Amino acid sequence: MSHHGPDQQSTNETANHSQLFEQLQVAPAESENGKTATQAQYASNHMIQDYQLRLMLLEQQNKRRLERQRNPWVTTTQKRGFPYHTISQSQDLREIRLLRLLPRTPISTVIETELLIFEFASCPDFVALSYVWGPPSSESSIKINGCQLSVRTGLLTALIQMHHDLDASTYLWIDAVCINQSDANEKSHVVQHMGAIYERARCVYAWLGGSLFDASVSPGSHLIQQLSFLGRLFWDASPERHQIETTTTMRELVLKCWPTIAYMFQLPIGQGGFLIPAYQALCEREYWTRIWVLQEVHLAKEIDFHIGDQKISLKLLSGAFALLQALQTHLFTMPPHDRALQTTQIHAFMHEVTPFPQMHRLVLYTSLYPSEILSLRIAMTNFCIKDAISGARATDPRDMIYGLLGFATNDEKGHIVPNYGLSICDTYHSVTRTFLAQGWTDVLAWAQGHNKRVRGLPTWVPDYSGTIHETICSKSQAKGWMPFFKASGNTQLSIGDNPWISSMISLAGVSVDNISIVGNASPTLQKCKGSDLAKGTTMVPTSHILLFLEEAQTLYHEATQAASLNPHASPCLTDGQAMWRVPIADQIVLRRGITRCQSDFPAVYQTVQSSLRLNIVQGLPIPQDARPYIDGILLHKNRQIFVTDHGYLGLGPAEMKYGDKVVVLFGFQSLFVIRPQADLSFSLVGEAYVHGIMDGEFLQKPFETEVFNLV
Repeated sequence: MSHHGPDQQSTNETANHSQLFEQLQVAPAESENGKTATQAQYASNHMIQDYQLRLMLLEQQNKRRLERQRNPWVTTTQKRGFPYHTISQSQDLREIRLLRLLPRTPISTVIETELLIFEFASCPDFVALSYVWGPPSSESSIKINGCQLSVRTGLLTALIQMHHDLDASTYLWIDAVCINQSDANEKSHVVQHMGAIYERARCVYAWLGGSLFDASVSPGSHLIQQLSFLGRLFWDASPERHQIETTTTMRELVLKCWPTIAYMFQLPIGQGGFLIPAYQALCEREYWTRIWVLQEVHLAKEIDFHIGDQKISLKLLSGAFALLQALQTHLFTMPPHDRALQTTQIHAFMHEVTPFPQMHRLVLYTSLYPSEILSLRIAMTNFCIKDAISGARATDPRDMIYGLLGFATNDEKGHIVPNYGLSICDTYHSVTRTFLAQGWTDVLAWAQGHNKRVRGLPTWVPDYSGTIHETICSKSQAKGWMPFFKASGNTQLSIGDNPWISSMISLAGVSVDNISIVGNASPTLQKCKGSDLAKGTTMVPTSHILLFLEEAQTLYHEATQAASLNPHASPCLTDGQAMWRVPIADQIVLRRGITRCQSDFPAVYQTVQSSLRLNIVQGLPIPQDARPYIDGILLHKNRQIFVTDHGYLGLGPAEMKYGDKVVVLFGFQSLFVIRPQADLSFSLVGEAYVHGIMDGEFLQKPFETEVFNLV
């Protein structure tokens, strides 16, 4: 075991301190009006902690201001001021830095710590911190081994609370401090072993930020206490973890717990009722969108989530979220005329709370799925695919991949190695080529659209930091949620490289046809609340969905006319099924997941059309039996229906144009649309569903193999 290694206050500062102190003195008097002494004391304690934090931040801001006045030429890097000693960067993780908080005096204005280096194999027990860094503009400073180090406010607030919660002898691992962030080689080395670090930690301290406490609410009704209660209720009533995944089981759990849940939702807020505003505020915490949190939660032996001075275990939190999620789903499916449930709180829960927020996805995914079915590919499928209003994010776009390596199988770890010396573009390029070489063809379907945030990416490389819409099919799902297409039949993936053009990839396949007609884009999802589902409406205007279906009918007739002129046309082009299968890419959304349509579905298609018209004209709710088809339309947002020269009808990317080419790529599940370039290469437009040839039918007749050079 080894280790290395009077501020003047301004008049404005004094005035600010006085204002804070006055607020603190007023609090008890205000709280006495209509509140018990216990409630007043509880509120006062929170204000004292808030005062201490704000005072420390204020003094640090003034110190930085005075420093800038004295030394305006000093750079941010120089201000960090802490000299890191090099740690071993061998293939294995040999050494690790650990931080220890030093005792604070009542008048301390700076957190003082010591940073030590240990052999990883024999290091003392430590607590790993999971938190949000915060914006770069919100920097404060701490002392490490007597030297100043700039840190963001998110870390400072966590350290202040940890001083209250942890023993003075506790060692900490904190990425912003224990990794030399200015050393790209060290950062790449340690990030490669982040999974081992979080697995080795005695526990993980997840800091979600300051308290959700509302002084108008009784302490006994605090949200964290309510979630803990719901979590215990869930686990007391539930079977084993692997058995709670079916909708039937979850519905039974809700019914079993219903008397207790109903009582909580009948009480007003402040008198024991469920704290919906605080719950919504918790959902909106930035913590839940941080990509690194996924593996930190998943790998932890033990983890507690801290909000202010309150905490809750992962087991109780996941149980509470599972129960609330099941409750919301159950309420949506109940007959709307059931007035026995229409209490104020239940009405608010149904109509104001966003269904399945990112917070639920993160906690349930990382805690309820068994480790043996998880992998980097599955984690990326579940958290990289997102739209503009949800999904995980990272400050460094490269971390959209590196931040999920904790889920990687041993085989995946051998092929994806963090390298912060590469640019974002080169990182995405290298990772995508590696995925394809390993046979993970899903990744090509993620390269949707040409408007990418990261400039310079080839069209076949996804922008993992941007919007990636749901794909038509996928090999990498934790469950059988996606239908299995096999457009390329039994052919094998064939990849070639161009030694002169590194951004080019060559894929073998077959040309199907050229696009002759392109329709309008399908309806686009909007952010919704529970009221959208509770009312039997949709997340887009009903008229948009109806127009989309009517356009599909028009284009179907165009396709059948083109097919009638082709003596070799397949019978599937004129069998009538394309008209209702294409708008949903032959997929409907059921409670158990996504499945392909049955041949008897035309009757449901007619019900959907009539229901949409009645909803528009008379305002009638859309019946439940029509929702699987409508949800199938919404599943594949931002796509267009198209017709080819020979009469194929399909659903493809929104950026398709007349003259684009539909191709089968060997080894891939979907079809793809590509665009010819002047130099005989092609740009990738996106994946496509084409009726009648999604199961290898096109390759059952003689074909000529081609090589498509994608740039």
